[in-house]
Amino acid sequence: MKNKQMLMGAVLAASTLLNAGMANASPVTIAIGTGSAWELGSGWGAACSDSACDSAHSLLNVAWAVDPGLSTITFALNHVGDSHSVRFGSASFAEENALLDADETDHLTLSAILALKSPLFAATSHQALVTASSGLLKDRGSPNTDLQIAFESILFDFGTGGEIKIEFSPLAWNCQGENHCLYGHPVDNLIDVRFTLMAESTASTTLPPASVSSVPEPASLLLLAVGLTGVCVSRRNRPQPAPI
Repeated sequence: MKNKQMLMGAVLAASTLLNAGMANASPVTIAIGTGSAWELGSGWGAACSDSACDSAHSLLNVAWAVDPGLSTITFALNHVGDSHSVRFGSASFAEENALLDADETDHLTLSAILALKSPLFAATSHQALVTASSGLLKDRGSPNTDLQIAFESILFDFGTGGEIKIEFSPLAWNCQGENHCLYGHPVDNLIDVRFTLMAESTASTTLPPASVSSVPEPASLLLLAVGLTGVCVSRRNRPQPAPI
């Protein structure tokens, strides 16, 4: 009976050590690097500042910018399911007149390039689905979306089994009202990017191997506990020498 109690106690101790190791799992550090950018197709033009900026009426006039503080951002995701959003940049829609010609809705490929320096040095490319509707920008009546953009999300792998979901916020312009989305009244949209920890890595990607404190696997802890208990039982059952 005592031997059984000793075994159960050792297993319980091993379970406590395992839970403590899991609770103290290292957070995943996300650091944005330099080099984030927009990649634009030939159908995009700069935001207009006057009525003569796109005399051929062949470009969709949107100014795309990356937030100047993006490359200084660092944060941590502590547990699976944790999310954090940062400002990636902005887009300002300003046409030369209140009419989108059919030629202004072609060749509108778009990608957001995100540069990372932790947990890995890498760059992710997020292609966008762009929908531009030709016609009047200041149409009245029911809401009419003149320009709509949705970015693909990416699952970013790091370490051994680690996974982060990266999502960009969608954009939409509904240019209702006089002069909305024109050179005299540009309409801005802000673009955020959200990081969600989907799976933790089983190996560190931010510290050198010599600096990592390994956490025993569950089977190792159990074997250690059973082994220690066996030693105790063996010592207890060893025949005692006869008195002299």
